[in-house]
Amino acid sequence: MIKLLQNYWNRPMPQIDSREIVSRGLMLLLIFSIFYFAIFNFNSSSSQIKRDILEFFLAGFSLFLSWLIFWGTTTLLAQPQHGPRNRSLRYYSTCFIIIYTLMIFILFILKKSLHFSGEMEIWPYYLRHFPYACLIFCVYLYRENKKHQIERLVAKANKIMEDHRTRSQNQSHEQSEKPLMMQADGSYHKIYPSTISHISVDGHYLDIYYFNEKEPECLMVRKPLSQMTEELPSPPFYRVHRSHIVNLLYASKIDKSSNNYSISLSVNDYTLPISRSYLETVLSAFKSIH
Repeated sequence: MIKLLQNYWNRPMPQIDSREIVSRGLMLLLIFSIFYFAIFNFNSSSSQIKRDILEFFLAGFSLFLSWLIFWGTTTLLAQPQHGPRNRSLRYYSTCFIIIYTLMIFILFILKKSLHFSGEMEIWPYYLRHFPYACLIFCVYLYRENKKHQIERLVAKANKIMEDHRTRSQNQSHEQSEKPLMMQADGSYHKIYPSTISHISVDGHYLDIYYFNEKEPECLMVRKPLSQMTEELPSPPFYRVHRSHIVNLLYASKIDKSSNNYSISLSVNDYTLPISRSYLETVLSAFKSIH
């Protein structure tokens, strides 16, 4: 257990792009709002409720401002030639203490300037709110760690695809696999699963993209995607979206744009979206197919 905690403590965390500073600050503010109203007492007098709401806006503004000040300062002072920082749990914990301290001091100054604090002393106030801040930080850290796990899986999957980029994709498999019989245009077509690169929904039909004697072709059949999923071997076929099935042996790269992921195929430069619900399953599957 101690070794596990030590590994977690020193685990590298994701780099923070300057473009993400504001969006992550707003996300942190949202988590703060949820925690704040979870302990909010709506049975208090109207004057006390107004006072609490004012304090909420002041605290939220202080939190967001301290976030911007801290990350803005570290971005300006960063020296790229020294390489990226090792963003471990220890690093994030230090950042949390600095941001929380900044927040409390800014909030204290605001309340003093508005004659809202009375005889409040800063250090008792600092310690009283610290447990709630720790809860908010833990939720934020859990979300960041989950996101980092996805990013590491994407990096591993791309590395696997790069290592196998020169593989032979279109081998003859008549001796080793059973063909699928697809009815289209009034006749049956024999298609080997290994020749299928991907399948996409087109209205009430499915577009099956495959190779016929090393020439790419597309066959349109009338069949539900769920039934097609059951007929195909897994691995290497995985559903990546409610409208797409992909043969991961034909995958060439996984890209991220904003918070959306997509998978590129080595066939005619096709790019298909990956749904969040299928993302972890697809990324983990690369270990078993190569």
